[in-house]
Amino acid sequence: MKNFLKKNKIFLLTLLVLILWASYVAIYFYINKVNNRIGIISEDPIYIFFSLISSSFWIFQLIFPIFVIVPATWNFNKKMNSGFIKNYVMRMKYKNCLQSFYKEALKAAFIVPIFFLFLLFLCCILAGGFKFGSSIDLYNVFSTNLYDYASQWKEFTFVYFFNLIMYGIFYVNLSLICCRKKANLAISIVLSFIVYFSLEIFINLFCGLVFSRLLDIHYTVYLFSLTGAIVYERVKLEYTVIYSICLVIISSFILYLTYKNEEKVLIEYEKQN
Repeated sequence: MKNFLKKNKIFLLTLLVLILWASYVAIYFYINKVNNRIGIISEDPIYIFFSLISSSFWIFQLIFPIFVIVPATWNFNKKMNSGFIKNYVMRMKYKNCLQSFYKEALKAAFIVPIFFLFLLFLCCILAGGFKFGSSIDLYNVFSTNLYDYASQWKEFTFVYFFNLIMYGIFYVNLSLICCRKKANLAISIVLSFIVYFSLEIFINLFCGLVFSRLLDIHYTVYLFSLTGAIVYERVKLEYTVIYSICLVIISSFILYLTYKNEEKVLIEYEKQN
């Protein structure tokens, strides 16, 4: 048990922070509900879920990658920079060694989905049951197409959490790529977040200029935006799945190329230390 806690302390600490945040918001929502401070009282967990995301968790749409990047980077960077990598390579192949590190880092991809599952569970408690879709006429307050999505709430829920995992893997890949560029833990984390925001700005500008203005293809920015994993807007669910899978494939390929050359990787990490 001690070894498990020690090995996964950053993962568990990050998850604990999010769970405490969700619990605080749920309690605050309940107090306002009891005191009749809420304009619309719904028994629909999905409505409450997106109500909380669009209000109390609006900032989470921008910063949620950091809850993946930090735990993914922590142990990987520690092992690559503390001499562990040399010891591991002496006992197993370089490829197997990195695969072992990568599998451990992938745990971080499940932090946000677990957090949202917990939040949805709290929303069921706040709603007093599992009447999914009972307030479906109100969904378009949060998203133009949420009415269409939630009318098939089982499929939507599966796609929603599947995409969260895919985006999580993408951010794990992104953070490990940045680890290769900078050995320092803090710099790797900051660099990962800068790359994330740079990609988001580029995607918004590119889609807004090329697709919307030049090609007259509208709403593509909602599909390609990296913040689109939290609240969907004007996109088809099947397209979001294809896009999230493409993000994982492309980033995984770049990650493979980044760590492909064993000799170069080991020499550069030795120089940085």
